[in-house]
Amino acid sequence: MDELHPLVSVIMPAYNAEAFIGESIRSVQAQTWQQWELVVIDDGSTDKTAQVIQEAGKEDVRIKYVWQANGRQGKARNLGLKVASGKIIAFLDADDLWYPHHLSTQLSQLIAQDVDLVFSGADLFPINKDRYPETIGGNLIFLHGQQGISEILKSNIIPILTVVAFRDAIEKVKGFNEHEAYQNLEDYDLWVRMLQNGCCMSGISQVTAAYRIHPQSNWSSSDELTNIQKHFWFFRQLWQTGEFSLYATLFSHHFNVLGNRLFQLYASNRNVKAIWLHWNQAFTVDKALAIKWLPFMMKFFLAQLKAQFR
Repeated sequence: MDELHPLVSVIMPAYNAEAFIGESIRSVQAQTWQQWELVVIDDGSTDKTAQVIQEAGKEDVRIKYVWQANGRQGKARNLGLKVASGKIIAFLDADDLWYPHHLSTQLSQLIAQDVDLVFSGADLFPINKDRYPETIGGNLIFLHGQQGISEILKSNIIPILTVVAFRDAIEKVKGFNEHEAYQNLEDYDLWVRMLQNGCCMSGISQVTAAYRIHPQSNWSSSDELTNIQKHFWFFRQLWQTGEFSLYATLFSHHFNVLGNRLFQLYASNRNVKAIWLHWNQAFTVDKALAIKWLPFMMKFFLAQLKAQFR
């Protein structure tokens, strides 16, 4: 494929996605940029996902079907990277959608901005206005170096379904983390490691995709213990870098958010309250020392949470 018309490899992990994957595939086929291949990784589905993909592949040779034993999103996306032919990678989950201009918009930005990765905004649907915002992402921002890392650690402002990136930038940091505790955070972890490796990222305010909310989607997850445990795991990895001066304020922000959530869930737990208040007081006196206490804090909070869920 020539440089003026680069092939974009679209990686789509799928698990028991028969209800939505056909629509997701059609949104790729409807792109104004037609130089693409779609690599669908069937993550051990037990429904008719394989049949839907294979039927689509019979009509469009650009659609590749690959099966793996269930290994979750990180492993599926890494397998997609191995199978992909293009130097430019895009991601779309099997229940989400792209608007027709998505690839053409992101490709033009990737080249014009001379960056490693671009992202944009995504609509949420269906919308419950009492619970969900109408869009996610859509930040007009440039991320690079320590300033970029600090910004992304405040929250994950990069919706993976909007990302278009150069393959080599992803492979230089060895792709997605496949550890079980990182699943549903594997994209967030990847963005941080790419920034730590010197990558440049650019966000645009335009909305180019749509994220579907349903009972099985990450956005709808109701497993409070699992979500908090994953966040603790992620922050522990950051703590192990030893960059206290960079991460101290961000740790305080995130742990206060989680601490407030714990208070709401278990307002009667005096031990949680006492330890939390003591740590916050220590943080105002010696941030580096308070950060060193975090592994013990995490173990304590998780033990309290698990006791509540028994």
